[in-house]
Amino acid sequence: MATADILFIAAEPREFTGTLKFWQEVRPLNLPVHWARSGLRQGRPVVAIANGAGWERARLAAEATPYERLCNIGFCGALDPALKIADIVVASHHLPVQCSRTHTSGPVASVQHIASTAQDKIWLRSRNFIAVEMESAGLGDRKFHCIKAVSDLADENFSNNFSAALLPDGKISTARILSGALRDPLRRFPELIRLAQRTAAASQSLGEFLDACVF
Repeated sequence: MATADILFIAAEPREFTGTLKFWQEVRPLNLPVHWARSGLRQGRPVVAIANGAGWERARLAAEATPYERLCNIGFCGALDPALKIADIVVASHHLPVQCSRTHTSGPVASVQHIASTAQDKIWLRSRNFIAVEMESAGLGDRKFHCIKAVSDLADENFSNNFSAALLPDGKISTARILSGALRDPLRRFPELIRLAQRTAAASQSLGEFLDACVF
């Protein structure tokens, strides 16, 4: 098996939508993960893996293929009120990035649950974290970049119960989300539409940022 110049790990394939636009020769890759693609980034071989949310899913993704450099990407929740939707956050306690595009660097919390309430975010913010995500801690002592795009704000509560929809394999059950949304459709369906729009913007912003990075 060929070694990737960079292995990019995320939780969901949609986190790669903006990134893959800048790659060439993108094709499916047969690996023991939920979703994988190979391609060329600036002429160098790269691999994208989406293997579900959570530390264990990220650990398994990092073991799925050889690589020279590792980059954990995806969406994050803002803890710093100054962060806006689609802003780029670079975790300061991992490898720095060399990029001309605007970003915010600081400590990023990696947790084993979906931070779905403003109160939860306030508690994490009190520990001096600027954003929260669910994968990077699973990569252990490896040296890697952690680059995330903001998909929800510091003062927001989710009305949809995403935690209840999180399956053991790290995937979000669409059936559970829709079933829950039907219990309070006037609040929960607009939130799902808004979140879809925000994650699309975050993925595009992330792709543009990564394309400008020198690894």
